[in-house]
Amino acid sequence: MANFNLDDYVGVHERIAKFYEAFPNGRINTELLFSENDTVMFKALVYRERDDADPSATGHASETKGETYINKTSHIENCETGAVGRALANLGFEIKKGIASREEMQKVQRVNQQNNQTQKQTQPPMKTESAKPNPKQALENLSELGQRIVKAIDAITALGVTPVEVEMSEKSEAYFERLKEQYRVAKVESEKKVANKVDSAKKKGKSDGVATPEQIIKLQQIVKSSDLSEKEIVTTETSDKKSTFDQLTELEAAEIIIALS
Repeated sequence: MANFNLDDYVGVHERIAKFYEAFPNGRINTELLFSENDTVMFKALVYRERDDADPSATGHASETKGETYINKTSHIENCETGAVGRALANLGFEIKKGIASREEMQKVQRVNQQNNQTQKQTQPPMKTESAKPNPKQALENLSELGQRIVKAIDAITALGVTPVEVEMSEKSEAYFERLKEQYRVAKVESEKKVANKVDSAKKKGKSDGVATPEQIIKLQQIVKSSDLSEKEIVTTETSDKKSTFDQLTELEAAEIIIALS
C-alpha cells in the first residue's frame, strides 16, 4: 500500500469552490492537448476575471484508458478534472497540504491496489517478497517519454511560466525538446529574480513582506522532489519559531529557495 493518507489531500471541487469565492467573475477553461494510444493530456487555464486575455495559472494532467477500474469509462473526465486541480493549485488554492489533489492520490491508491492484486496472482509459489509499487510511476502511468513531458510541464509551471503548447502534428520527441529548452531559460530567469529580490531586501535591511504564493509553490515543489518535510525545511533554515511556509517572510523564503535549489 502507498504510504499516504487521503485525508491529507483536498478535492478538486474544494479548490473550485474557493476559486469562485475569491473570484466570482473568474473562469476556468480546459483544452485537450493530445490523445494517443488511449492516453490523453488536458490543459486547464484559470482566469481571475472573465475578460482577462492571459490566464493567471495553468495546469496539466494525463490519464490512460483502462489503467484503473474507473478509467475504463471515465479517463477523459478524470484527466480534465486533474488538470483543473493542478491549475488551481498553481494559483495558490488549498496547497498547504500539497499540490496534488485527493483525486490524483485516489488514482495512485487504485493503481497500487490493482498492482498488488496482479502481483499476488502472478507471484511464483516459492517467492515471499514482491516489488513495492512506485506511487510516482502509478501516477504517471505513461510511456517513458510521456512521463518526461508531464514532469517537464510541471517543472515549468512551478517556475510561474506557462508551458509552450504542442503544435499541430508535432512529434512528442520534438515537443519534449522545446519544453526542455523553455525550462532551461525559465530556471535561469527565476534564479536571477530570486537573487535580485534577496539583494534588494538585504539592502533595505528588512523583508518586503510575507512569502508570495509563487515562493510557496516553489517550496512545495522542493518538498515533493526531496526527502525533507515542510517543517524540517523551515526549522532548519530559520532561527525563528516557524513551521510552515506561509509563516515565512519573503526574504526568508527567497533565501531557502536559493539554498535548496
